[in-house]
Amino acid sequence: MAGRSDVIVTTKDSVYIFELKMDKGEDFETVAQNALTQIDTNGYAQRFAVNGKEMFKVGVVFSSEGKGMLGWKCGK
Repeated sequence: MAGRSDVIVTTKDSVYIFELKMDKGEDFETVAQNALTQIDTNGYAQRFAVNGKEMFKVGVVFSSEGKGMLGWKCGK
């Protein structure tokens, strides 16, 4: 069973699958990689795999201290 990601953006040629995470005191790289892993593990991309569009998986990390977005990491 495929899950659902936090945000999906589709364009004419691409699909962007975003998973949003709070850092909760963990380092950026770990949190961003966990978000990308979650996209794969939970099958968020499965329903888009047949449309022929280029797919991008994006882990976005926010500060738990109220400092906004810390950054993002993109995978395919």
